[in-house]
Amino acid sequence: MRQYVHQRRLDGIARLESNKARVRGWTTTTTGSEVIREEELDSSCDSKASPSSESSVSSVNCGKSDPSLLPSAQGQEIGICKLSRGSPSSDPQAGPSSGVIDPFDSYPLSLRQPDQNLIPHFITRYPLMMYKMGHAHQYNPIRAIFHRVAIHDPVPFQAMLAVAAKHMAGVQGQADTVQSLTHKMRALRLLNERLKSDPWGKQEGTIYTAASMAVIEKWSKADNVESLHIRGLIQLLRRRGGMRGMRAASPTSQFMEKVLYWVDFSCAPNAIVGASLPWTGDTPDVSPCLPFPTPKIRSDASISFADQDTYDALQSCEDFFSFFRSLNDIQKSLLGSPSCETRLSKNILNKAPFFGEVSHLYDILTFLPDYDHGIRDIRYIDEYCCMACLLYLNLALYDYYLTSRDFTEYLQWINFEVKKLDPSTGTSITSILWMFLGNGGFPGGEISDDGERNWIVSRMLRLAKRLKGTASKDLWGCLRSTLLEFLIIHRDCGIGNDSVSGAELAARARWRHTQPAILQEEARLRHAMTEQLYANLSNPSAVKSSSLAIPGD
Repeated sequence: MRQYVHQRRLDGIARLESNKARVRGWTTTTTGSEVIREEELDSSCDSKASPSSESSVSSVNCGKSDPSLLPSAQGQEIGICKLSRGSPSSDPQAGPSSGVIDPFDSYPLSLRQPDQNLIPHFITRYPLMMYKMGHAHQYNPIRAIFHRVAIHDPVPFQAMLAVAAKHMAGVQGQADTVQSLTHKMRALRLLNERLKSDPWGKQEGTIYTAASMAVIEKWSKADNVESLHIRGLIQLLRRRGGMRGMRAASPTSQFMEKVLYWVDFSCAPNAIVGASLPWTGDTPDVSPCLPFPTPKIRSDASISFADQDTYDALQSCEDFFSFFRSLNDIQKSLLGSPSCETRLSKNILNKAPFFGEVSHLYDILTFLPDYDHGIRDIRYIDEYCCMACLLYLNLALYDYYLTSRDFTEYLQWINFEVKKLDPSTGTSITSILWMFLGNGGFPGGEISDDGERNWIVSRMLRLAKRLKGTASKDLWGCLRSTLLEFLIIHRDCGIGNDSVSGAELAARARWRHTQPAILQEEARLRHAMTEQLYANLSNPSAVKSSSLAIPGD
């Protein structure tokens, strides 16, 4: 009998793994005309299910309610999981001294003992293993998700259990388990039910659950399913007024804005939808004003609505290179200023630079530490987070140059925050990323913008990820080395210092006429980024730019 039950569980895992939790309402077009076929989950995946077969909807409906998904008249239980609570005295594990799983009735869902273990795993072990967030005084966004979102709503609570179960399966050396697949299907079912009552995504739990489903599929290397969840998430964001609307809604919405950018930064390249996250939610979307000159692509009336996403991606490519040209020009102007050479001083104390080889920040950004994340083969997520951190630093560098401020103050702030982390557990790149996300890329306590810097980093990183899928892998390294180079030039040349040393003066002479690698390789980079985009255009000649060359012309 035991062997029979075990075999039934294995059959359930195989069946679910083949389905990959396909979704219904996350449409593949903006019109929402296409839907994905509904698939069923056999009740054998629940170790406490009855022998009779019971289906679980594994689809998400972002539009109108489907009559086939409405709860039956005989009961309001959702899927395999009954949401109704039993009284504490009915718990078979309760005793005179043992207590019950949830004695204060604080969880939004009733839990069995195996599921109870998922909560401490999510709050402590998962962030410690995945992101090295274990210090008592360190900000832990995973714990914040539990306290601010999950504990108040059954839908994100179930999504939290699904994430924890998936990570626990990875820790055990398995891609999935009965527990992880069951919780994922339950989360999809609850999300589908929620979207009937909250199609506009006004509840933060709806947004978080959709994002969590994308994260789970990313860990499963199911790029097509992750992309489907990302597309549905973007639909909800448009209805919420874009990322600008999320930031302006409430403190919890501002926290969710940071979580969404975090999810977006780590998104797989093949799962990216659009050139950027929606900013206003309008159709077409209105981008924020960028702090650097941006040449506009000219398009005639023949460009179709279907080509709008491609047009936006081409414009983001223009903005991408415009930023690097602007940063290079302003940095070179500071190196070539006549006043720089008159401030030579021989009595400068040799202070350790805030971005030197002995700096912990420099060490992490130049050599990403590798460790056991719990989930296999996801180190690329650290690479994306590192690129996001470098983009934040370079955008801040440009802002400080533009406003004639000393960038050393910014580096001093970020180094101070890094030193506060627990050195015994090792500092992860994600911990540093959350320092930037904390105040939109601005130092803590300083007045931030309205979220524009976060949006720009997300947009530039989306474009940069196109390089990961190209045949020339060195282009990604070219971008990374250029971002580091701008910071190294600032350090070696003593830009912003009241006086310069002989070594700094020599460095200025050396760097003054050096062209950044990304501008030297601009033609190759453009081709790698835009070749497929032009292939998708129905009329490539309808899009023109003074600096954009159509591949093949």
